[in-house]
Amino acid sequence: MRCPNCGAESADGVYCSNCGAPLPGLSEAEQQLVRKNEEYYARRFARLRGGRVLSWNWAAFLLGPIWLAYRKMTLWALVSLFLFGALFWFGLLWALPLPMVLIGLLGNWAYYWYVRFWGRECATRPPEQLERAFLRRGGVSLLHAAVTEVLILVLWLCWWRFFSTAVTLFSFRG
Repeated sequence: MRCPNCGAESADGVYCSNCGAPLPGLSEAEQQLVRKNEEYYARRFARLRGGRVLSWNWAAFLLGPIWLAYRKMTLWALVSLFLFGALFWFGLLWALPLPMVLIGLLGNWAYYWYVRFWGRECATRPPEQLERAFLRRGGVSLLHAAVTEVLILVLWLCWWRFFSTAVTLFSFRG
């Protein structure tokens, strides 16, 4: 692979063996974990390795917790669901764009660290368990995304039901 910084030919890896600049490709472990949209994440991960933190992701911005669950970042998805639920619960609908923008700006960064963590974790597994570990932690999951969407709908219905009942209970008719 040719280094975009110095032009030297470098063996497959994450950094150039000549100048140390991040290479635009994914390591083998990263490829096994990303599996879908590898070219997109190769470019984003190279920028993140170079020190950038912010990188815009439209899917993360528009889908938020669903995108996080789709990429198997379950803990992040649950935290964002809790945050969105709290905003709905307290009637702070005007603040909904803030977490959406944060997920859009930091989604690639969070995914990069997720892939790095599980890449190192999976590398410690015996070879016969390696493929199973990559499948469990990597790739994408339509099931996780669908379950998250159902949770969003249930939370929204509970919120709507609670507040429509509360308005009826507390309204005074003269």
